[in-house]
Amino acid sequence: MLAEYAAISNHPDKVKFAFIGNVILVFVNIGLVFAGRFYRENHPLDEMTADILEEKRAEEKHEDSKRNRTKYIIVYAVVGAFFFSILLGYHLGIANVSSDLRGGSDHGQTMHSNGISHSDVNTVLVQQGFETANIPTTYWFYDENKLTNVCAGVKEDTKFEFYEYMDGETTDGVYNSIVYDITQDMEFDQRVEHETKLPDGNKMFTVIIDSVYHLVMYQGDTVVYAYSSKSLDEINDILARIGYLRG
Repeated sequence: MLAEYAAISNHPDKVKFAFIGNVILVFVNIGLVFAGRFYRENHPLDEMTADILEEKRAEEKHEDSKRNRTKYIIVYAVVGAFFFSILLGYHLGIANVSSDLRGGSDHGQTMHSNGISHSDVNTVLVQQGFETANIPTTYWFYDENKLTNVCAGVKEDTKFEFYEYMDGETTDGVYNSIVYDITQDMEFDQRVEHETKLPDGNKMFTVIIDSVYHLVMYQGDTVVYAYSSKSLDEINDILARIGYLRG
């Protein structure tokens, strides 16, 4: 059972099939019991063998006292309850894992695998002197159906945009779309030269186009797009403050 739990825990969507399999095994065992009884009724033992077995059963019943029977009943009940609790906990545990993978829980704000939310970013931008009220984002339309929150701030010629998505699979595509949009005149090999691969499969792209510094980056289920006509220093400072860049 522990081996079955370890295998199915990696695929919580298969819990229904595992439960059905366990139920089928129960019915198979019941069927074997009835099949054995049916066989014995249609293939009776000869009279001598039957008498010997009957005498043996009588001796065993005589030796088995009432105290022992009570003890056996208690032991079997405890063992049965133990295995039933394991089975129940197993299925409830798998169901909880499946629920967490599909949606998770909501505690007031959207938190991500990297621990960064749009409210955190907004706080940092305000502290850095950025205007964040009613600031539009440039690429809100990329996978809009999976976009959950956005945050943007402007300070002189510097703009910082933060996007939250439903899952980490979406961010890779959004990142590539933004990179392509700001570098349409570049060849693929040229783009690769400006790209940096980060831990956990994340990426960062930096380029200077027409004297403007551009940065595109994704981490977990969030994407950052920022640009400045001065340098990337202030943008990097914001990234460090929100936890995107770690020393």
